[in-house]
Amino acid sequence: MLAVAALSARALVDSAALDGWRAVALDCFGDADTLRAAATWHDIGATQALHIDADKLLAGLRALGRGGQVRGWVAGSGFDGRADLLACGAALLLTATVARAQSPAATETTTIGGKTISIAYSAPKVNGREGKLFGKDGRIGQDRTYPVWRAGANAATTLHTEADLDVNGLAVPKGDYTLFVDLTDPANWKLIVNKQTGQWGLTYNPAMDLGRVAMKTVKPAALVENLKYTLSADGAKGTLTLAWENVSASVPFTVK
Repeated sequence: MLAVAALSARALVDSAALDGWRAVALDCFGDADTLRAAATWHDIGATQALHIDADKLLAGLRALGRGGQVRGWVAGSGFDGRADLLACGAALLLTATVARAQSPAATETTTIGGKTISIAYSAPKVNGREGKLFGKDGRIGQDRTYPVWRAGANAATTLHTEADLDVNGLAVPKGDYTLFVDLTDPANWKLIVNKQTGQWGLTYNPAMDLGRVAMKTVKPAALVENLKYTLSADGAKGTLTLAWENVSASVPFTVK
């Protein structure tokens, strides 16, 4: 997918489509033709004048870069003399691409009783940081959400379930959720099931928590280099396991 930005992006959207690209439009109008042709639209117009608002443009590109589907961007009218915006926009998408390469996207899926349960996440590597990841003085302790951890990297870790679940005593209706982990007690992790979805991993709203449940933590037999989720199934029951570095944390669940 390609992002196109201009005072009016309609012509760029049409041109991208002719070359086989799905386009995300960022412009100041969002007219009917542009909305019809574009995959999505972002408003980048200044409130009091007909020009591109730098903050809106960069926020839009930042969001697209986090999503991981945009391969690049094309700038049209409205960028004359705005070399700063062109450079910043390119840097945002490049930074997002590098982050995804360092922590590639992964999915874990299981089927119980004909119902699919899946977790989508990004998998960071230990990368020589053993003993320097967990704890308030570790890498995770630098996150603004700490002691709540996104339990992954990049975009928030998501849970999709086609079945109603009981997750260690917590009723989780079928649907989509975000997963976090409460690291307040290093020996007793808690899995957080949150109802807000679609956010970046460092966006956490405790008011949206469905609930928290205790996880069983053990030390794996060997260091786990790449963060990994596992969903195992046994009849109507299953286990969700999160393993990284020298910790493996699990929680049982049942399909209702």
